[in-house]
Amino acid sequence: MSEQNDIHPLVPPDIEREIFELTIRECPGTGPRLCLVARRVNTWIQPLLYTVIIYRGISRYPNFGKHKAERVRHLLLGGTSQDYQITWFIKNCSNLRSLALWPSVHRTVPAGEVKKALLKHAESRSAAALDSTRVGLTHLSIGWEKWFNTNDQTFKSPIFKNLTHLDLLDSSLADWDDWKGLVFLPSLTHLAINRNYTIPFLTHLLEEREKLVVVVILADTAWCTEHGRYLEERRRERYQRRSTKRRSASSDATTAGQEEEEATQEGYVKGQIVDGRLVFLKTGQAETEWHNAAHGFVSFWDRAEDMAYAQMAKSSR
Repeated sequence: MSEQNDIHPLVPPDIEREIFELTIRECPGTGPRLCLVARRVNTWIQPLLYTVIIYRGISRYPNFGKHKAERVRHLLLGGTSQDYQITWFIKNCSNLRSLALWPSVHRTVPAGEVKKALLKHAESRSAAALDSTRVGLTHLSIGWEKWFNTNDQTFKSPIFKNLTHLDLLDSSLADWDDWKGLVFLPSLTHLAINRNYTIPFLTHLLEEREKLVVVVILADTAWCTEHGRYLEERRRERYQRRSTKRRSASSDATTAGQEEEEATQEGYVKGQIVDGRLVFLKTGQAETEWHNAAHGFVSFWDRAEDMAYAQMAKSSR
């Protein structure tokens, strides 16, 4: 190979750049090595290295400055991340599209500084910025009650103006009156639930929020309050039937068939609520699901949306 071929690329620069950018999107772990290929490749790849950040609070301060923080689009703060670390990230990552707040440390005080940082983040976006590619926070995964209250004014905050996907972690969704502010999230189309909820909550949510595309019940960890009571009642009834032996064998077989379907959470809830937008889904490891969504790969949001569209198409036949 000649010296000239060593120096100059064999393909046009725009195609070469597209190849390298596609590589880091499909295989994020290759980024640091790709930066060593050539100076021009380093120039292309460096900004993409910080697009997705997962921070677990290992070090006292982030190991990159504000100029790199501005490149972050997707941020997960977990592990032992403390309030001051979370605040630093939110204040300086001014171009966030998605945010997951999953710290494992026990919270003993309201995270007021974190809320202030989020407000500053939202208010820093002028009208001109909102009209550009800086669309603001669209995806949020959070244990809501650990960080905010549920009054109407909170949901009307500019923090959530562009929020389309909300993953409510470890939140008790029992009383609709406590959560009716969800209707004030102007852009919300996707909602995920992973803890206890009630039939009235789902009914009000689906009726009053027509813009919702899908409500995802994460079946691995979520449970329906009424379904739990139903199962307890059925257990008592079966015990009484075995004790009295008043029912015939054929009647018992029919009842058992009905109860088998209703014994599942999905079967019970969908027997109470007929709406194709309601989806029950078993998901993979939470961080993997978030990582897939951040990198544009298929995530539980995509699978749930496909299931909702299929259910609605089936019901319309």
